[in-house]
Amino acid sequence: MKNTFYNSFAKSKRRSEVISDEDVASPNLLHSSSRNGGEIKFAIEDIGKAMNALRPAYRTAFQRYFEGYRYEEIALELSIPLGTVKTYIHQARCELKKYLKMYR
Repeated sequence: MKNTFYNSFAKSKRRSEVISDEDVASPNLLHSSSRNGGEIKFAIEDIGKAMNALRPAYRTAFQRYFEGYRYEEIALELSIPLGTVKTYIHQARCELKKYLKMYR
């Protein structure tokens, strides 16, 4: 019980901390945000290339899943069995992990 109290107290303390104006106006923050903008652009391009490298069936199923569709909805839309949808999404994830392993 004591540890639970300590953990919840520490969590609430972290949530209540406020970022100061000095942290936001820091020159280091400005430098890192501009650098991250370029890195994000390259990451988005790489994700696009990785998606285009997928087989069309895998890509379609994975895109629908990523958009928030349920497995059943994807199966109905593509007119394929539910197990096949799950396999396509799993295979797409595996291939994307291989292609994008540099971003882990």
